[in-house]
Amino acid sequence: VGIIHRIRNESDIAILIVEQHLDIALEFSTRVIVLDRGMSVYNNAESGSPPDRAMIERLVSVGG
Repeated sequence: VGIIHRIRNESDIAILIVEQHLDIALEFSTRVIVLDRGMSVYNNAESGSPPDRAMIERLVSVGG
């Protein structure tokens, strides 16, 4: 986890994180895209707003 922070803070590169644990993913993310069966169902990059944790949790919940 520390190395990801260092890369993000010290360089100007994009990092793609595929992570099932929302806490870890949101710790590093300014842009979030949620896919469902290959289709984008959430993309905060379009609005430029910070990730909406509650919305993301609803979209990725299992059996909810």
